[in-house]
Amino acid sequence: MKIEADDDLREYIVDKLRAGQSPDAISGRMKREKTAFFASKNAIYGWLYSAFGQRYCPLLCTKRYRPRKQKEPKTKRQMIPHRISFRDITEPIQSEADQAVSSLNTAAIAVVVKRRSKLLMVRKVPNHTPRMMRRAIRSMDACIPLGQTIADNGIENKDHHAWGIPVCFADPHAPWQKPLVEQIIGLMRRWFYPKKKTDWKKVPAWELAAAVRVINSKYRKSLGYRSAYEVEYGRDSIKKITVRKPPVVAFEG
Repeated sequence: MKIEADDDLREYIVDKLRAGQSPDAISGRMKREKTAFFASKNAIYGWLYSAFGQRYCPLLCTKRYRPRKQKEPKTKRQMIPHRISFRDITEPIQSEADQAVSSLNTAAIAVVVKRRSKLLMVRKVPNHTPRMMRRAIRSMDACIPLGQTIADNGIENKDHHAWGIPVCFADPHAPWQKPLVEQIIGLMRRWFYPKKKTDWKKVPAWELAAAVRVINSKYRKSLGYRSAYEVEYGRDSIKKITVRKPPVVAFEG
């Protein structure tokens, strides 16, 4: 009603609206010019959305005749129960776990890397549910004992107490606290499976197993120019491992 009752104020606002200015800019300009009249941006919007100013609403960039409906607040993210920080454990971390996701759908691969040997293990999962991650981790632990494992705070790790191994967690948004698994997922994306183009549902088992063998057979300076297979299994076993598909890359379809 303040704007409707003041002809000069109303004309000033309408002129500025026709010039393409927003209510926020109009209010700030009045303050800068120290005009004899003033209206806050909320007052201008209130007038525009009322019966008196409706005819000027098309001058707004949004062309809206009523306030935008406020979105409901997002539900609080569910925390992982019985979460143990990696700072609260005394035994050394032996493995790092994560998921390599696809931007095309919910399919992913569960990834575990052994810290001592940098051995890569993968299992395909159809979605990010805790049940699928639990099955993948238990399957990999049956091939090679994983020991104390560090994971991130994704909800897929909610059932960590049922993995059958001791699990600790990195800080939220701190991927550098599990650098090996992040690095090797990056290698997989650069060499074989770009995130934006890969549909894990369509990647066949033999192809994924071959990619894992390439990475595990790579000589690494940090391992004394040995491969992950040589460090994990010993040099005497390397020929047998590289000829056949090793059980560590057994694929869960």
